[in-house]
Amino acid sequence: MKSLAHHGLRRGLAAGGLATAALLAFGSLAQAEEPEHGNVIRACANKQTGDLRITRGGPCGPFEHPVVWNVRGPRGPQGPAGLSGPGQSVEKAVDVPAESSGTAVVVSCPEGMVATGGGYAFGSTELNALFSRPDPATGGPVTGWRAVFSSTASLPIPALVYVVCY
Repeated sequence: MKSLAHHGLRRGLAAGGLATAALLAFGSLAQAEEPEHGNVIRACANKQTGDLRITRGGPCGPFEHPVVWNVRGPRGPQGPAGLSGPGQSVEKAVDVPAESSGTAVVVSCPEGMVATGGGYAFGSTELNALFSRPDPATGGPVTGWRAVFSSTASLPIPALVYVVCY
């Protein structure tokens, strides 16, 4: 005689297996049904648990309600044209003054190009970047990159600011 706990475990595993099988079948049925039944997927949802059963368009049971959704949504509007041509990186090396705060460095793109990214580099723990951002920050196209540094060193420290342009 099997225990009730063992019977409950088997029932839970069987339900889990059925749910997994339904999920696996969902992908293959969705692909298989597309040519036959248009661009929709049909299923029956259990009214109490919400579990889905993929169908081939047949009726749902008394404890289920039909669910239908599109395989593909409507086509969205055309996006703007992307940037073309090779990108260009522009760098500016500077010496951040000793014991300074708020030293701003701006690197600009060549005429007619826009900035798509940028950053900075330095190799001293006595130098800090207060911020790094596109330039200008608001209004109009971004045509450069700005970094602001502070230094606790007793001598100037080299830093590099760069912008990637298209």
